[in-house]
Amino acid sequence: MKQTLLPSEVKLIQTAPGQAFFAQVYVSLLIGIIGSMPIIAKEIFGFVSPAIGKGTKKIGTFNVFLPTISLFITGIIFSYILVIPFTLNFLYKYGQAIGAETFLNINDFISFVLQFFLGFGIAFELPIFMYAISLTGVINPRFWRKNFRYAALVLVIFGAIITPDGSGITMWFVAGPMITLYLLGMVAIERRDKLRRRRGILVS
Repeated sequence: MKQTLLPSEVKLIQTAPGQAFFAQVYVSLLIGIIGSMPIIAKEIFGFVSPAIGKGTKKIGTFNVFLPTISLFITGIIFSYILVIPFTLNFLYKYGQAIGAETFLNINDFISFVLQFFLGFGIAFELPIFMYAISLTGVINPRFWRKNFRYAALVLVIFGAIITPDGSGITMWFVAGPMITLYLLGMVAIERRDKLRRRRGILVS
């Protein structure tokens, strides 16, 4: 991570004994969370399944786990390749512009990276959350399209809040993918609703 994420001029330092060790512990915890995603997805699906109609309970385990894990890992990869390097480089240049030397504590660096990993991993689960809510029947499938502009505004504000700089660029690294994922979730929900209606017409 030091070689791929940090600007070459930034020095990674240890300011107390054991910091390097605990940094490896944090990374191990992240790997454990990623590895346990199938179990987490299974437990979440088991929790919400009583609220889902009988017709939708036939959804296969594979169809639930694969999108959940894939989106979580995609969020991590996206943040690793694009968001974190850009953000660290921007913040480094900002400090350089005022003549400040950058020495980054290894614990702060790992915590910073893991927050982005978990944040983007969970944020990329947006279509899954939307689809699960729609399966319960609490929200009409047309709700997502009708309120798209409000959702886009909320996602842009959310991106502005969680990004650490005021450039407005990193904000779109968060808001842009989430708006795209919202649209994908909306299309998947509407497609399922059309198939369900078509089957209902054929049965009748």
